Amino acid sequence: MITAKLTQPQIKPFVLKKLEEQNGICPVCQLPILKDPVGDHDYGTGHMRDPLHRHCNSLEGKIINWANTFGKSTDIKVVFENLLKYWAKDFSHNPYHYKHKTDIDIKIKKLKALAKSAKRPETIAKHEQAIKELKKQVARYKL
Repeated sequence: MITAKLTQPQIKPFVLKKLEEQNGICPVCQLPILKDPVGDHDYGTGHMRDPLHRHCNSLEGKIINWANTFGKSTDIKVVFENLLKYWAKDFSHNPYHYKHKTDIDIKIKKLKALAKSAKRPETIAKHEQAIKELKKQVARYKL
């Protein structure tokens, strides 16, 4: 089978035609491509694929480069299926990471700022009491 090969000047018209065929939607993120569609191609086979957003094309390239670090020892599709399953698992029974800001952390921070800017001692005391009550709601993880 003989396959046609595009010349450099044919790339943009090909990409614009394909973009119209896909109704202007990026197949990776499913959002409209409003400017600068990228003519993606398979580096292995050389075949043109669908137009993508520039950042989606960049992501796809980074994923391929990452997958190539495994060589032929793993199937990237299996890795991503496993990743999707992993993300779908319920980890809500585990403690929070120490850097994560929960709703309570955010409320405490706001109350601390209010207490710091307050002038009247009773207002400061009210905010400090609210902070104390919120801190009681936060359980500390015991190893």
